[in-house]
Amino acid sequence: MIYLSLYLLIASLAVFNDKVKNVKHLDLLVFLTIIILSSIRWTVGGDWESYTEYYTYFDQENSLRESLFYAIHFLLKFLNLDLLGKNIVLIILFLLPFYYVFKKHYENIYLALCIFFPIIFLVYGLGSIRQGLAISYFFLFLYYDGNKYIKISLAFIPLFFHIISLFIIIFYYFFQI
Repeated sequence: MIYLSLYLLIASLAVFNDKVKNVKHLDLLVFLTIIILSSIRWTVGGDWESYTEYYTYFDQENSLRESLFYAIHFLLKFLNLDLLGKNIVLIILFLLPFYYVFKKHYENIYLALCIFFPIIFLVYGLGSIRQGLAISYFFLFLYYDGNKYIKISLAFIPLFFHIISLFIIIFYYFFQI
């Protein structure tokens, strides 16, 4: 019910974008609300149990497959954060690229959020977070138009979250040729 209410709020902002686009930092407040509501979740998401086990029974067996995901978990365990602290950090890392792209490239950020919310956020942001992080940083790679070395490195960051993103990268470069 909370997520439906949040979606209705975002949809209302999308419809009335002309009236609210001059409200300073409203978009940041919406993203912070999404961060708070998604980080305080408990047993919500398709892979909740496996990620809870991954964090609770942390071992080095997974360190080579998803090295950046492992390093983040290692750092969070070192800082002695609990599951909710881990959720906050991971959802921030997931949402930052989307916030950057929506803010920079879309006139109606709330309409972009309406499209993003049911498909990407609910499935990958709350469920399969490794895949979500890979998608998030690949999305950033697609839209980033700054330094070319940063852009190239953004293409390979998804590999450090989920190895299957190799297919997305190969697919992308194949169609660029």
